[in-house]
Amino acid sequence: MDTSNLAPDINWVSKGAVTQVKSIGNNCRSQWAFASTGAVEGRIFINTNVLPTISEQQLIDCSGAYGNYGCSGGRMENSFNFYKNNDPLNSRDYPYTAFDGYCKQDSFKGVGKVTSWTHVPPNSVEQLQAALNLGPVAVALETDKPAFMNYKSGVILNSCGKSVNGAGLAVGYATDNDLGLYFVVKMPFGTNWGDQGYVRIGATADNICGILTDASYPN
Repeated sequence: MDTSNLAPDINWVSKGAVTQVKSIGNNCRSQWAFASTGAVEGRIFINTNVLPTISEQQLIDCSGAYGNYGCSGGRMENSFNFYKNNDPLNSRDYPYTAFDGYCKQDSFKGVGKVTSWTHVPPNSVEQLQAALNLGPVAVALETDKPAFMNYKSGVILNSCGKSVNGAGLAVGYATDNDLGLYFVVKMPFGTNWGDQGYVRIGATADNICGILTDASYPN
């Protein structure tokens, strides 16, 4: 991916490509589904200038044949493969329950199309920046260390781990005069978590929180 003309900073929230912070609740390991829908929401907005709110429950209930396990876990790449054959649905039509359920997607009309997806070359700050120049990016993360779970403000620079076990939506990057370059990630933990539902993760070769390990976005 070309990294020769990266923007000095990117903020897809201010550009209007990111929906409000959502919440997975307490009963479902569905970070992967929220990262997936967030990336698709952003891509649809970039292509159409209309921002839908896409159903995570559709992925939880309907994408098992693509390698996802509902509230027991899943992967964003599997979700994007699912969307290549199944149009994403509006969350108003197929609301989130935080539990595994039966697939009901045939009752509703899709709100967009996903024709392909791209895996970001791993372990490269510049490659993730390049991807973010194109739109929001779904990223795998380690989310079970105190440095992450107890995050409130600032930039996470260490003690976060690299063994990815969760996911978020990278929505941009910027530079702090003291702390350097960082990525901004929307998490599905509600607005009472972190900084109004967001976390800033240092953008360094140390792969903080595993953010450079497994990132992808729909086309």
